[in-house]
Amino acid sequence: MVGVTNILEKTSREKILLDAKEETLKTIKGLQSAIKRDYPDFLRSKKFIEFEKYIKNSEAKYLVKYDAVRIKTGFFFKKERILTIKNIENDFPEMPKAFQYYIRLCSMKRKQSKLTRRIGKLNKYYEKPTELFARFVQAYFMQPEMVLSVAPVCTRQFNLLLKSGYYKELKDFFEIFCPDKNSQ
Repeated sequence: MVGVTNILEKTSREKILLDAKEETLKTIKGLQSAIKRDYPDFLRSKKFIEFEKYIKNSEAKYLVKYDAVRIKTGFFFKKERILTIKNIENDFPEMPKAFQYYIRLCSMKRKQSKLTRRIGKLNKYYEKPTELFARFVQAYFMQPEMVLSVAPVCTRQFNLLLKSGYYKELKDFFEIFCPDKNSQ
């Protein structure tokens, strides 16, 4: 039944999410190689010590955790400054390029983990027995030959249970809309 669901949902959200995840991974690798040009010992899995020293007293430290930040300064005359990943060159022109790339790398890692979570939730949804059965019945109604070629055992069992009256409403539905399927 999983095979039928996969065929039926070829152009689903999962494909879009997988493509976005792949694109994000390419961006991460590009940023990592750009950082390694200036800092050859840089590893994504370890702390970037030079960056930590530089960012310690800067407002850019907030961009390591968030893509956009609103900073309010002043006690009487409140000023508001909005920092974003997109405008990092304009907001911090004195910051070395490698550090700007590192902040972007952190943003891409967050995006990648978000996409992974969404793909996992989608897979969990599509693997529920009720969803698998619903997709199977939908495909059986629309393309019975394809379903028979992908899942012959499930199709035989479904036909057997359908003829015996196990699925009461479905039996009536198939008798009305597909009188030729009852003879199978």
